[in-house]
Amino acid sequence: MYKFDTCEYCGEQFAKNDDIVVCPDCGSPYHRKCWQEHGACAHEAEHAAGFVYGAQSAASQAPAAEEDFVGQIRRQIAQGAQHEQAQPGEKRQYCENCGAKLIEGDEYCVYCAHRQGDPVRSNNNRRFAQQDPLGGLAPEEEIGGQKAADVALVVRNNSAKWMPRLKATDRAKVKIGWSWPAFLFGYLYFFFRKMYKYGLIIILAQVLLFNVLNFALGDPVLKTNQVLAAQYNTVVKTEAPTREDYYKVVEATAQEMNESGVTRQLYILLAANVISVHLICALLFNTLYLRHCTNTIERMKRSEEILGGMSKSEYRLNLLARGGISIFGIFIGYFAKMAVEEVVSFLISFFGA
Repeated sequence: MYKFDTCEYCGEQFAKNDDIVVCPDCGSPYHRKCWQEHGACAHEAEHAAGFVYGAQSAASQAPAAEEDFVGQIRRQIAQGAQHEQAQPGEKRQYCENCGAKLIEGDEYCVYCAHRQGDPVRSNNNRRFAQQDPLGGLAPEEEIGGQKAADVALVVRNNSAKWMPRLKATDRAKVKIGWSWPAFLFGYLYFFFRKMYKYGLIIILAQVLLFNVLNFALGDPVLKTNQVLAAQYNTVVKTEAPTREDYYKVVEATAQEMNESGVTRQLYILLAANVISVHLICALLFNTLYLRHCTNTIERMKRSEEILGGMSKSEYRLNLLARGGISIFGIFIGYFAKMAVEEVVSFLISFFGA
């Protein structure tokens, strides 16, 4: 009967030979050990309103698509829910909605923002079932001088994998690791993780290194521009240049650059610039990300001291808002790179004139 259903407490799908009991009031199914451990139905507060398992309306089960992660928490807190107050005698270990392991018995789930005790939005949505946002660390355990529970809120996305990595980075004597995303995407990955300050530093370093290498290799960029200008002038001087004339210019330019060795210099310049910077990004990303997380928490604590009277729910909500990832940050990084390149080129041409 409950073959494809899930336990309303632990979130695990029932196996064939599981010992299943149901709530006598609403019919919600549980593992017998879960029922005995908690001693009451997860929907006990809804029994008075006539709650029946499996009869929830589709509207109550479907998550609000127009609300983001933080928006759901804001809405729930605005409705008067007290994040720091636990129900008397209630110690839930896993989220009723998504099955993720709760941090410090939080009333709200870090993964799906569901308030424990509210109607479950989707009994079959177990995408994060049995995941631990802390990656096996204790909530009070310190990483970089901050509580692991706070660091997990700043990491937010994929924290189950990131937390052990950050802990290992914090313990290591030599703060060098490896990050494939940082190696492949460089400064863009820093902006993606909201590390804007470090992203700008990397952009500036990459642009400056490009110009230093260009000078050391005999300025192949200037040589390329000179060859292009010379070939282009030969076409402009003709009375009616055709498309074939421009094709000839391209071929002549490529041939002249190959014969003079400029093309080889350009390849060396681009490869050395990209590989060296991306290699440094990959080696230092874990350390810089740990520093980013701890600095974010420190700033939040200072804000709490200045503002005063900040509740635990507001404190954690602000950490969630400041942490996580940002797709929009990738575009910020891309346009920031273009802006820095233009500024540096202008300064070089201005002082070199």
